[in-house]
Amino acid sequence: MGSALFGDTEHLVTVRAEVSRLRRLHGTLVETRPYRLADGVRLAVHRAPGPP
Repeated sequence: MGSALFGDTEHLVTVRAEVSRLRRLHGTLVETRPYRLADGVRLAVHRAPGPP
């Protein structure tokens, strides 16, 4: 997940913290071991345009 979000594997702690926040806000939508979206959850990701 870190490499998909940040382009490297150096942000493991950051990813864990963000997933923990998601689980606190939307507990049943995020499962653990390994972290993943729960069955039936659909996600659309929209990235902001990069610099010109």
